[in-house]
Amino acid sequence: MAQAASKSCEICDGGPGRHYCQQCDQMFCDNCKTSHLRTKISKTHSFVSGSNLNMEDKPFCSEHDEPFIFHCIDCNTAVCQICAVKKHNRHNMSGMKESVLKLKDKLIKCVYSKVKALGNDIKHLEQGTKGYQSDVEAVIQSITENAKSMKLLIDRKAEELIKSVREQEENNLKNLSASNNELKDTLNKVNKIQKAIIDTANLSDVALLPKLKNLKSELDKMGTKKVLAIPEVNYYQKNISENDIGNLLGDLSCRQEMKKKPSGGGFSSYRGRFGGGFGGGFGSCGFGGNDGSGGFGSGFGSSGFGGDLRNGGLGSGFGSGGGVNCDVNGQKKTKPSDGGGDRN
Repeated sequence: MAQAASKSCEICDGGPGRHYCQQCDQMFCDNCKTSHLRTKISKTHSFVSGSNLNMEDKPFCSEHDEPFIFHCIDCNTAVCQICAVKKHNRHNMSGMKESVLKLKDKLIKCVYSKVKALGNDIKHLEQGTKGYQSDVEAVIQSITENAKSMKLLIDRKAEELIKSVREQEENNLKNLSASNNELKDTLNKVNKIQKAIIDTANLSDVALLPKLKNLKSELDKMGTKKVLAIPEVNYYQKNISENDIGNLLGDLSCRQEMKKKPSGGGFSSYRGRFGGGFGGGFGSCGFGGNDGSGGFGSGFGSSGFGGDLRNGGLGSGFGSGGGVNCDVNGQKKTKPSDGGGDRN
């Protein structure tokens, strides 16, 4: 549709229509605009300058200067009552306001569903995060307690080994001391015999012979004393690697899963071995304006909603939400969850 010819004021038909009331769909002159904004029922209406107004955005047919009251479904365009008879005869038609209200109702329901789903996802995420943090603290406490238990076992075993070494040392020292005392006693006796032999140097042979026999008899009685072997003690240390210590402490296992949900943004679950978990994801909605472009939604679990009477919506991303296209008849069209959207 081309630019429409400039219109005169639709209220007084006298001055030029320089101001367009978006709520009343009418052109106003300066004076009528001032009066319109003073009226209680219309004081909140908004105006657009007529010089900046694109007639394609106005509800008037540029050819017949008639308001758009129908929407041609086959041509996907707004038409006036004259165009509906002359150019769009036998086309599928619907009332403009009816189509807008139906589409708007559909969009509101879609948005409400999305907001509710995202709210649930956020709630699950926050609860899961708290649970996950609690699980982390529990795991750290378990690791600490397990390490303390292992240290106690190691200390206890070390004490047992040390005690055993001390007991053996005590017994062996007693035996070594007794053997040493016995050898010293024998040495004293041998020294006495040696001194007795020296003292017999002035004796006659007749007197010396029986004396030597007695000394030899005493020496023979002593016999040969065996020297006690010195005991040995050794500690054979085992080589323990870091991997061995890790195997004793145990393994830490974490699992993260991305789960699809039928509504809302994507929700992922994170659970460790000790339970708990957290989930995340993002959902987004895009809404098109009235410039002919459709809505666009992206992210994880996204949906796009068309906000115009001519083009549909486009949804993209990952997750359970595909493109959602609400047409002017209020029908919702979906595609598989590959993130593609269709355009009408």
